[in-house]
Amino acid sequence: MPQKIFSPRLFIMFRSFMTIAGLFKPLRYFIKNVIVRVLIKEEKKVAVEFEREIRLLDNSIYVKDKLINKGVHFEYLRISDKFTSIHMGSSEYFNVAELDNELLTNNDFSYEMNNKREVIYEDSKTY
Repeated sequence: MPQKIFSPRLFIMFRSFMTIAGLFKPLRYFIKNVIVRVLIKEEKKVAVEFEREIRLLDNSIYVKDKLINKGVHFEYLRISDKFTSIHMGSSEYFNVAELDNELLTNNDFSYEMNNKREVIYEDSKTY
């Protein structure tokens, strides 16, 4: 689902409203609770299934991830080592490790998801 991005004018209007509304404690808490409920706690289901198989071998760990498309069209699909689905606009929740996000492969898997309806990614680590 595309993320809504404010135009500069709308962003200034929103920030101005929030600054003024923030002066009134009951209104501030009401708005915060609505935002948290809508943006964070609302359960959004996507028509994609995820399966993971993990095998602990003698000196390695094997992981097999399988994505199964149940009716979503993908523009791009890349596999990364980290993903955070919740954005918190506060320094209290900032995690610098989220900026260090490397792709596990440069492949774009959107063709496979749109036409074959599944993608399988396998990897193993020796220890």
